[in-house]
Amino acid sequence: MSWIDDFWSRIEVHGENECWPWTGAILAGGYGHVQLRGISTTAHRVAYELTSCVEIPSDLLLCHSCDNPPCCNPSHHFVGDHLDNARDCASKGRHARLATYGRRILTAAQVAEARSAYASLPSTRSGRYGKTQPMMDSFAAKFGVSARAIRKAVDGETWSL
Repeated sequence: MSWIDDFWSRIEVHGENECWPWTGAILAGGYGHVQLRGISTTAHRVAYELTSCVEIPSDLLLCHSCDNPPCCNPSHHFVGDHLDNARDCASKGRHARLATYGRRILTAAQVAEARSAYASLPSTRSGRYGKTQPMMDSFAAKFGVSARAIRKAVDGETWSL
C-alpha cells in the first residue's frame, strides 16, 4: 500500500458537501496529525495539497470554512494568512470581542456587580471572606464563565471599568 493510499484510508469520505473526518492521530486542537518524510503536519493540509496539486507556502494557513478541525474535505478549506483566518472567525461570531473572556461574554455590568458584592463583604486580616472558591464558583455559574475569569475580573487583571 502506498503512503497516499494509507493516508486516504484514514479519512471517512462522505458526500461532496459533507465533512470528511480524519480517523487517525489527532492533535490537541482536534486537527488530524500526520508524519510525512519525518515532518509533522495536519491531515487537512495534506488532503488539500494532494487534491489541488498545489503546495501551500509554509507562511500560509489552510483555514476551515466548516469550523470542524478533523475535517479533510478539500472543498471545506481555503488558503489564507492569519488575518484571513481571524476575519473568517469574526464573521461567524467566534472571535473574542471587547467584552469577552475566551468564548464567554462578561459585561461591564456583571463585572461591576461581582466587584460590588465582593467589596461589601467583611474583611479579615487575611482579606475578604468572600474571595473564596464557593463565592467565585457561584458568580461563575451565574454569569456562565469560569471561576478564574471572575477572580481575574474582580481583581482587575482582565477588566478596567
